[in-house]
Amino acid sequence: NLAGCRLGDKGGEQLAKWPGLAACRVLLLSDNGLTRKGLQALADSPHLSGLLELNVSNNSRAGSAAVAALLHSPLMGRLQSLGVAGCGARPGPL
Repeated sequence: NLAGCRLGDKGGEQLAKWPGLAACRVLLLSDNGLTRKGLQALADSPHLSGLLELNVSNNSRAGSAAVAALLHSPLMGRLQSLGVAGCGARPGPL
């Protein structure tokens, strides 16, 4: 649980590169100051293919494009739960 740890984009990018994420099934990253850059790094991470739950809620500067990147990432094919409330995504298709 890394919620509220103020990781920011640099921390999100470093986390996305960490091979230890391959064993992670639940990743809680709410309220970390992540923007599109940080969430895109997670969406592109080769280490998140086993993830079942991801919560990036309350990263208010992320925006619709970042949420869409997560939704469409082939590496998150097993994802059962994605929390994106308060991420600045606008209503409509992603």
